[in-house]
Parts: sequence; C-alpha cells; structure tokens
Amino acid sequence: MNVELCRVTTSDGLQLDGAFHPSAAEKSSTPVEAFLLVHGTGGNFYAGGVFETWARLSLAAGIPMLRINTRGHDGLAGRECVADCAQDLTAWLDWLADRGLRRIAIVGHSMGAVKTLFTEAHRPHDSVVACIALSPPRFCHTMLMADPRYTSFREAWRRSVELVAAGRGDEWLSVTQPLPLVITAAGFVEKYGPEDRYDFVPWLERLSKPTLFVVGEQTVATSPPFAGLPEAIERELSRMPDGSGLHVVPGGDMAYRPSPEEPFRRAMEWLSALSGRA
Repeated sequence: MNVELCRVTTSDGLQLDGAFHPSAAEKSSTPVEAFLLVHGTGGNFYAGGVFETWARLSLAAGIPMLRINTRGHDGLAGRECVADCAQDLTAWLDWLADRGLRRIAIVGHSMGAVKTLFTEAHRPHDSVVACIALSPPRFCHTMLMADPRYTSFREAWRRSVELVAAGRGDEWLSVTQPLPLVITAAGFVEKYGPEDRYDFVPWLERLSKPTLFVVGEQTVATSPPFAGLPEAIERELSRMPDGSGLHVVPGGDMAYRPSPEEPFRRAMEWLSALSGRA
C-alpha cells in the first residue's frame, strides 16, 4: 500500500500527523475525490478497526483517503477542548485542497463523528460535499444522568462539580462512563455538563451538506449515549439538506460486527445516489 506520511499546523500552532493513501484503482463514479477519516476518542491515524476496513474498501473502490490525528489522539483526549476540532479539520481540509482535492467527504467515527458534525455546523469548509457520521454519541446531560445504568457517570459528575467549585478543576479523574478516560474535573464538566455543548442533534438543522448517519442496532439498544438516537435523527432529517439519511446496521455494535463492511457499502450507495441527484 502506497502511503504518504504528512503533517499540518493548525491555526493555533499545533502540529498534527496523518497518512495520505492514494489509490491506484480505477476511480468509482461518486461525487467525492477523497475521504477524510476522523478517529474517535483516544484513537489515531494508524489504528485498526472501523477505519482499517474503510481504508481497504476505499482504495479498492479507487477513492484516495487521508487518515488524520486530531488533538485528542491517543492519551491526549482528556486534555482537549472538543470545540477546537474545527481548527484541526480545517487544517487537514486545507491540506487536501492544496493537493487539488476539493470535493471531500468527511467520515467520522464515534467522537470523530461528533467532531465532523461540530465543524460542519460551526465552521463549514468549501471543500466538503458530504458528511458521513458513524456512530456519533449524544452528549445530553439530562439523558445520561437519568439512565439507571450510569451510576458511575453520576458519581464522576458529582465529584467533578465539587472539584471545580473548590478551585481544583485541573485535578485529574479516572472515569469509566461514558467510556474509560482520564480527564480533568473541569474538562469533564465542560464536556458533559447541562449546557449540552456537544450534543449534536440541535446542530443538524445548521448543516449545509448532505449527511449520512450509520449506527449499529446493538449499540442503540445497549449504550445510553445512543438511546433513542435513530428516532432523534429521523425527526431532524426534514430540516437537513436533501439526500441526508440514516442507516441502522442490523445487530451491529460500535465496530459494526457482524457486518463490518456494511457502513462503507451503504455509504457508497448513498454517495452514488447523491451523484445521480446532481
């Protein structure tokens, strides 16, 4: 596999690494020239899993891709402010544009999907023609606090609020819900607080590009941040750009087992349909 390691500097001076994968295969008839793949919490541009499958299928389909780090890669997720993701994604989209690739589909997984939606809602880029959100979790404080399965989350919230009130917001906490993470008390409050700063559902009507949501049926059934998510998205689709849609992978988890190739196949069908609309 031909790979070009690359690096960008964000507008606030942070250096981020990634890998560009050109494709030698004949290009498929889709409206995109490349995929930009945005990892989830604590991930990175070379991790396996969902994007390893996507990368293999993308190259076989003749579509280049850029796998990137955001500032929350690896063990840095507990330090980041999620809103800064717009600077990260803008730098990488500018890098692709400088290479002459100006019709991009951003593909985000988990937190990467939230970052994709945040960026397109708050700082859209001219090169983006479509967004694909794979399993974006909701950051809805009331919903998480009320779920009977989230005892540890409620305890982490109580402790975080106490530390911030005591002027100790920089103190680190090890939390287990919504996912295992080491994060500052102030960071936990900012990320999961009642302001719902990163609950993506209210942003959807602000999106200007067609967006496809893909979620696993098992994830929706078992994970509180995904409870009722398909219904919440469906209520917003009429206010979103034409062509936006939702697909629930039967029996699928966060890695879309037992059908890990289905998100890519569904996305390609969707992109082809968008091309037919043009």
